[in-house]
Amino acid sequence: MTEADLDPTNATHPAVGANVPGRDHVVILVHGIRDYALWQDAIRTELESEGFKVELSNYERLNLVEFLEPSTILRRRAIAEVWEDIKTIRQNNRNALISVIAHSFGTYVIARLMQKNFDAVFHRVIFCGSVVRYRFPFKKLQNQFTQPILNEVGTRDIWPAIAESVTIGYGSAGTYGFRKPLIRDRWHNGAHHGYFLEPTFCKTYWVPFLRDGKLTPGSKKPEPPSPLLVLLSIFKLKYILVAVALYFTVGWGEKYCCSWQHPKTFSVTDYLGSWRNKPDARGISRVTLREDGADLKLKVWGVCVPTDCEMEEIKAAVYGKDVQSRAQANVSTIEADHKASWSEAHFTLRLIDSDTLSVGTRTHFTDDSGRSDYQVTETLRRSPR
Repeated sequence: MTEADLDPTNATHPAVGANVPGRDHVVILVHGIRDYALWQDAIRTELESEGFKVELSNYERLNLVEFLEPSTILRRRAIAEVWEDIKTIRQNNRNALISVIAHSFGTYVIARLMQKNFDAVFHRVIFCGSVVRYRFPFKKLQNQFTQPILNEVGTRDIWPAIAESVTIGYGSAGTYGFRKPLIRDRWHNGAHHGYFLEPTFCKTYWVPFLRDGKLTPGSKKPEPPSPLLVLLSIFKLKYILVAVALYFTVGWGEKYCCSWQHPKTFSVTDYLGSWRNKPDARGISRVTLREDGADLKLKVWGVCVPTDCEMEEIKAAVYGKDVQSRAQANVSTIEADHKASWSEAHFTLRLIDSDTLSVGTRTHFTDDSGRSDYQVTETLRRSPR
């Protein structure tokens, strides 16, 4: 096969073109999810009785979780499997017309193959139970198939609508049709997801289309969708699930990880007493807070060897949670500054709960020693009273 053969704009590509007497016409069947594809044998028998050569593609049984998984990693595995099958079929049928009948997830596979591979070229394309989105850019691929793509629509087929509603990447063309150029939607009133996968349907509707493009009429007046389908179209379950997840995530975050944004407040008396760091700490060893008349006094010990370094007692300030609150009763933080000949330190104390104190230290060196300023936060526990 030459590069010209692989050019989708080349009318002589072996996969496309007019039916020619004596030229093989291969029809590839691609199944959907949760499907052992037993219907393929019945359709194969019917098509072969009409003179077509039939080949099957198989990506094994894709379960519902894999189908709905939004990252498309598992979907790509199925697409790769089918593409390898198609390339093998083409290699062994070099001068044949190549057509495809795809059901359910198989329609997604074929559409993505055509989009990602310029040499994924077919003569006739038939979709049924399609989960391809109606905005899929077939107009960019119109040289990769003989127009039109035939899309069988079941008015009682809820699964494409559910797929679009629950996860990303899918559409509901099998429920509502594409209603786009290059595609012919054929409606079947009362048809469910597997309605099309029968030999009688194949003989009546697919054989004439595959042979010479003849479109046997479906239901003349499509029935309206059920109230359930209307609700699925209006209220997408994936957005509802995302909203619920965000609600609980934000709630969890506010409770456990973002207390610095919306801190719980305590009274000054809750801060009073002695607080000790864990034994292997390397920064602050312990702190004490006490009231001295109207003032609040903070004393800090640093970890030193052989004994802890004791800092002189310093005055601390109380900050309320907002301008309207009484700071002494609704403490957001207690802060204090300490100046030494070699550094300036700022301490921020915040209660996490009644027995756990967060102490943030921001140190700026003023002795031109070249040491880097630093900031650290440590967690201390209340010492027994």
